[in-house]
Amino acid sequence: MNTNGLKIISWKLRDEVLKELIEHFGSMNKNDYELALFHLLLENEFAPLSDYEISVRMKIPESKVKRLRYEVKLRYSDNSVIEKYQNELSKLLLSRKYRIHNDRIQFAISDKMFRLFLNDLLMKDGRFADTSFNVNVVSMTADDLLFLISEINAESGKLIKKMKSDFKDKETELPKGVIESLVSIGKETVMTVVEKATTELLAKELEELVGKIIDSVKQKLSN
Repeated sequence: MNTNGLKIISWKLRDEVLKELIEHFGSMNKNDYELALFHLLLENEFAPLSDYEISVRMKIPESKVKRLRYEVKLRYSDNSVIEKYQNELSKLLLSRKYRIHNDRIQFAISDKMFRLFLNDLLMKDGRFADTSFNVNVVSMTADDLLFLISEINAESGKLIKKMKSDFKDKETELPKGVIESLVSIGKETVMTVVEKATTELLAKELEELVGKIIDSVKQKLSN
């Protein structure tokens, strides 16, 4: 039996919901109840669904789904969330899920917490990502992207720093060289990234990717 396109919640999930509500009985408002239930749904029934799919099933605006997802992550995420998003950024780069538009590199990121994580890293160095075209599309310069890579992986950061030093006299050409290199590398066979890859594996693959970018930049700028 279905209710509004949503399967009846399993007994296991019902027990988890009841446990959550009973433990906090008397201290929860309507929004707290919604977040508790939505959190459990995201951990189970809704895990593979997009915000759009959830909105259709629940018959609520997609904007509310996004708001609930964001608040759930704020409330239920632990201190490991930063490491998680560092890994997410690595996976995003390694899977070549970006688009080059004019002089900017664009990523499609629907996760608001992930976007805030990236912007926070950039803001600490006086930088920022542009989302004015579409809130789910993060646009940045090649130099900003190199900065983010440096921040999430120490070894890659050393390689990038050396590259900038090697081409100090051609500093104005470097961002363009990086963009052209990303385009050419993107045409290669997409690197396989295991969904549950360890931080060490991602770091190694990211370092290899940066190495390819550096080699490509050197080749282009030496011509």
